[in-house]
Amino acid sequence: MPQQAEPLLGRALSNLALGKAKEAAADLDEAVLADPQNPQIWTTRGLAYERLGDKTKAAGSYARAINLRPKDEAAQTGFARVGGKPGQSYDTF
Repeated sequence: MPQQAEPLLGRALSNLALGKAKEAAADLDEAVLADPQNPQIWTTRGLAYERLGDKTKAAGSYARAINLRPKDEAAQTGFARVGGKPGQSYDTF
């Protein structure tokens, strides 16, 4: 169902740009369920939760993105920024 995830990602990016991290996170929660193999959605979800101050969900989302795309610089940077530790398990929901 990746086609359902793209509009949610687009709206989430708009909400993040407007400073609406809570709304973005809600869309991204739905988007990762629709397309769990999309690293961009996971990275963006990490950013949304980071902005909400939820470092555990942010680290989990960034870690998931890194698993899907190991050289993803945005995910690696975000993971480090929220204090993520490689090899540790994180809850994503």
